[in-house]
Amino acid sequence: NIGARNQRKMLAHLLKKRANFFITNISKRKMGYLKVNGKAMPFPDSKKVIPYIKEHGIKQFLNVYHTHADKKVPFDKLKWGDELEFHLVTFDKETQEPKVVYNAAEIMEELKELPEYEESEVNIQPEYGAWMIEAVPKHPFEQSTSDSLVNVLSSMTNRRMVLKDYLRKHNVFINSMASYPMLGSEKYGIVKPNEEACTSKGDQNIYSTSLFTNDESINPHPRFGTLTRNIRLRRGEKVEIRVPLFVDENTSLEKTMEEPFPGEIYMDSMAFGMGCCCLQLTYETTGINHARYLHDQLHVLSPIMAAISASSPIYKGKLADIDLRWTVISQGVDDRTAEERNPSSKQYVPKSRYSTMNHYISNHQYVDQSHLDGDQYEPDPKVIEYLMSEGLDYRLAHHIASLFIRDPLVIFDQAIEVDDTQTTAHFENFQSTNWNSVRFKPPPSAESTIGWRVEFRTMDIQITDYENAALTAFVGLLVNMLNEFDINFMMPITKVDENMNTAHKKDSILNDKFWFRSNILGSENYTQNFLQQSDYTQSNIFGNADKENLHLMSIQQILEGDSSIGYKGIIPLMVEYMFLKGYPEENQKQLMEYIELISKRAKGELKTGAKFIRDIALNHENYRKDSIITPKMASDILKVTTEMGNLDVRDMGIYNVERRKNLTECSHLNMEKMYLTSSEGLIDPSISFGICSCIP
Repeated sequence: NIGARNQRKMLAHLLKKRANFFITNISKRKMGYLKVNGKAMPFPDSKKVIPYIKEHGIKQFLNVYHTHADKKVPFDKLKWGDELEFHLVTFDKETQEPKVVYNAAEIMEELKELPEYEESEVNIQPEYGAWMIEAVPKHPFEQSTSDSLVNVLSSMTNRRMVLKDYLRKHNVFINSMASYPMLGSEKYGIVKPNEEACTSKGDQNIYSTSLFTNDESINPHPRFGTLTRNIRLRRGEKVEIRVPLFVDENTSLEKTMEEPFPGEIYMDSMAFGMGCCCLQLTYETTGINHARYLHDQLHVLSPIMAAISASSPIYKGKLADIDLRWTVISQGVDDRTAEERNPSSKQYVPKSRYSTMNHYISNHQYVDQSHLDGDQYEPDPKVIEYLMSEGLDYRLAHHIASLFIRDPLVIFDQAIEVDDTQTTAHFENFQSTNWNSVRFKPPPSAESTIGWRVEFRTMDIQITDYENAALTAFVGLLVNMLNEFDINFMMPITKVDENMNTAHKKDSILNDKFWFRSNILGSENYTQNFLQQSDYTQSNIFGNADKENLHLMSIQQILEGDSSIGYKGIIPLMVEYMFLKGYPEENQKQLMEYIELISKRAKGELKTGAKFIRDIALNHENYRKDSIITPKMASDILKVTTEMGNLDVRDMGIYNVERRKNLTECSHLNMEKMYLTSSEGLIDPSISFGICSCIP
């Protein structure tokens, strides 16, 4: 009708206006893959140039490969870094209802002009959501010292502080819940504080056509709207995200237009997935084979760390029966056609382009061909043959060719014919949209001094910087240990996939078991290895590894060991590693505090973020045992988690279920009194946590 068409035109005008603002500022900064050159092509129009983009994407990779294949980075020069993502949230002055704020791009440009930003150690970057900001350290950390694992906390705290102090002027707060609880609910977002909520739905949304999210919530840069639209167009329909609903006494299981799958939460746009926040870590390696070795070992650990980090129990204003964001993103960017999703079809592609890694890529002695089980990708044999003729071995050629079974999703019409020796844009079009649990990353360009890297991607972001630092330090210790000990985590790919499915379950860290091998020590002399001498193809000189002894273990067993099955455990190995490396006493003490936090989670002595958030909801005075998160509940959850994020939470007793009452169990909890908006923040800073007198 005329009204709907007019609304659609108005939205298109608004999105174009915001995009032009963003492009103007991007052009000043030359932000890598966010640089715009021409108009973004709708998927049907791009089909005619896809073969060209693929051909030259492969050539661009080979240009980097030939330049860097034999280059080595000394151990004492290796770098690493982390990425934190945040929601921008405001609260209505009258109702206190929370809203996400869609002006992150404008806020970032303003902040970047200030002297205090230039002087800080934070680098802010755009994310998919127009309400999201990514904060990374301005300079990478040194891998060769334990100081960086300890100092990452102060870096994270500083980044949050820089953002918090500036955003306060706009009546906006940063929150690090992994999934924003009211995304897709009625009037969940606004363009600027104190404005009317956005209400575009269905066909009014020119990119997503979502019934729930509005396109104003998409980052105004053309890349992100184009991704949303082209995933839908290539798939042939909207994405279909379904997660199990937490069913309580009064939960409705009626089939409706908004919930067509009783017992599940239905979502229909990329925003639900890419609107989640995560903690990602990237490690530089000495060379290409080192990166391949580390990639494969970390892949096995990725579901374990996902379960430990779980912090996503609410979607679309409803309690889910899962704790982890991963599947929501996987389903939210699944551009496979119906044929490609059909296991009986010749065109079958086993996984979404956002998924657990589907193969191992190294030729290390511990990677047996039997580990590459299940449905493998079937890339073009001619591409594999061509890559091998250029010097790649089969496993690496298969991996690179597998990236190109996907289609490029964002093509700018003035950036098709480029000089392959001067850019990797076409390769990155595939590399950056194959979102795997662990990502093998070539150097950014032939001229780059950055080495081959590995990105660890499965963890939910945590409510507090202390927890983010603990997880970061823990994975950093794992990487250091894998570099210098003779350790073998390898197991069949299908078991890793099964572990990832298990990691999503509610309270999986306590209630479920994961496949893990008990014989992780490659030899009796496991504190030494042969990795550097063999260019990361052997850990010892005793030949092939023993067949894996797989057991179903709890997270606590995996971390702490189990002598009954001859399994030493990850934490005892970490403690031994720190002692043998002679880490300074103060650093060991801090790292042991981080390790203890993770160990206590595995024992149930400290709650995961998901458990903590879920308990607030279940014990809230407004909860009607119907699985619904009311605006008042969402406001309280967001205020608690926002304020916790703003404090230096070294004393994690607030999560302790034995020594202290949990805030959600206090009968006289009074959010109205304790959370009063003021110029200083959400709560009176003189109140310890501002939550309740039961908590010292």
